[in-house]
Amino acid sequence: MAVEIGIIKKVRLFNSLDEAEQRQLAKASNLLNYRDRDEIFSEGAEGKELFIVNNGTVNIVKKIGTTMGENETQTLANLRSGEYFGEFTFFLGGIHSASAVAEGDVSILVLDRSDFNQIAQDDPMLGYTIMKEITIYMGELLREMNKKFAKLVGIMWNGKR
Repeated sequence: MAVEIGIIKKVRLFNSLDEAEQRQLAKASNLLNYRDRDEIFSEGAEGKELFIVNNGTVNIVKKIGTTMGENETQTLANLRSGEYFGEFTFFLGGIHSASAVAEGDVSILVLDRSDFNQIAQDDPMLGYTIMKEITIYMGELLREMNKKFAKLVGIMWNGKR
């Protein structure tokens, strides 16, 4: 089911695209709805979609162990409208390194890798533009993770915050 172009227009990732390109994405995307605490995908599950929050909040959570038979999780991110997730498995395939869980009612724009590959084959410049924007975002995430890691190592070795 194609989505309305208005939904595509509110996504920062697609801001640099012209209206015809946004329409191509709208045709290839689906809009899915989730209720509070619904799992959008689970850690360890295979993935091939890019997920973009349309409305609501999605929590990205990682299993960190068990205590007295109960799984413990750590929230890594709280994503809101226009933010996206699943980009690593979208490009690389493989399994999700964390779970995505709805907080309240959530609607998600979903783009499947095979649909994206078809778009990129039909319009290489459009494919390049989207990949470039996602790569920039992934670079920003990596920089932030490096800062957190360096801080953690500093705490472990020096006892300084």
